[in-house]
Amino acid sequence: MKVKNMLLGALTAGLVLGCASMKVNVDVQHTPTMNTIGIQKIAVMPFTTSSGDRLQGEIASDITTRATAAIHETGRFTMLDPNEVKRLQDRKENIENYVDALFTGQIVTLNIKEGSHQEERYNSKTKTSYTVTIYDREVELAFSYNFARARDGSLIGVVTKMGKISDHKENSGSMRSPADMAMAIVTNRLRELPRDVAPYVAKEARKLMEEKSKNKSTQTSMKDAFALVKEGSYKAALNQYLKIYQDTLSSAAAYNSSIMYEALGDPNSARDILQELVDNTGNPAFRDALARMDKVLADIAAVRGEYADDRSQVDKVIVAAFSLIQKNLPRNARVALMKDAQTEASLTNMVIDRITTELQTAKITLVDRNNARLRAAEMEYQMTGNVRDEDFVGIGNEAGVNTFILVSISGTSSMRRLTVRLMDVGTGKIIYQLPATDEFNI
Repeated sequence: MKVKNMLLGALTAGLVLGCASMKVNVDVQHTPTMNTIGIQKIAVMPFTTSSGDRLQGEIASDITTRATAAIHETGRFTMLDPNEVKRLQDRKENIENYVDALFTGQIVTLNIKEGSHQEERYNSKTKTSYTVTIYDREVELAFSYNFARARDGSLIGVVTKMGKISDHKENSGSMRSPADMAMAIVTNRLRELPRDVAPYVAKEARKLMEEKSKNKSTQTSMKDAFALVKEGSYKAALNQYLKIYQDTLSSAAAYNSSIMYEALGDPNSARDILQELVDNTGNPAFRDALARMDKVLADIAAVRGEYADDRSQVDKVIVAAFSLIQKNLPRNARVALMKDAQTEASLTNMVIDRITTELQTAKITLVDRNNARLRAAEMEYQMTGNVRDEDFVGIGNEAGVNTFILVSISGTSSMRRLTVRLMDVGTGKIIYQLPATDEFNI
């Protein structure tokens, strides 16, 4: 018993969590707020309103556009044009054949309060008081969103976002409009949307523990380890903390080594150290840290298992490619797609159709591909794999196109790669091309 008490005393001596000035950022995997397991093919439907109010309609439209972009940016979903869903529903077709769920939402409340009040001011020059009228405006907005399963309409994780914003001015004409104020709330609250629908990695700060032992040798060793952490030498710091723990049973060294393990991407070893500390000390602070690490490991397991991305390679490539296409398209782009289908015609057609759907979902202007000049140019592109730059410029100008998206698939059946180039019609120059990396191997 005496030996055990000495051991516990050594382990718990000077236990001070987070008193050191050093914080270490670690990457932590999280599951989304909504249980979107098994949801991969979706459509973002227009948000609805709680009244026929024009401003609500504008806000609903803005949220729909922003939500579509935010969900697409996660790269976790294959997205179907909501107009296609509406067409299928009108024809009484089973949308489950096309999507797993619909992302829907609505404006719950929109309250606008207008008023004014009097304020007394003092003029230091004239040494007199005077009264001014201050105009007040307050906008309160609440909206919600969820997924509705295509197979039965059941809802997945209804999330409600609320916000309030106010403005106060002496001149009523200089006040922010209710629309601007409402949109500011939308901008602020939709920042959380990606984390609501898809797994994510976030940086979290871990505070190192100070060593309060009076032993000068231990103090010096801990300061040396602290210096290694400060310079970013986490592996060396880990080895130093483990040695201190082995030699002195310092709880601070053990706890800090768990942080180093986590920072180095080894959460299992971090947990093992914390479990040992809990078993040896029973300290509540270590129990809390162990519970936190158990949650981290559970989320990692869920993302690798239940949230595993089992989309086809083609789906992953198209989503990744379109994200880069969208980022590099010029403003107010009016695009036409051209495909080189000398080989892999069916696969190229599928890729073109999917990119077309992505463009429509993103509300990018598409020029009708049935235009005779465009069809003739595409035929030549397919037959020769090339069209002269000056021909592209003339065809584009005639058809009202300012950007061509040139799509081809090269290689053999064992190693095929998607190639996409963006051509500016005004200059006839290639303004962007997908990188030739394995990410775009189909």
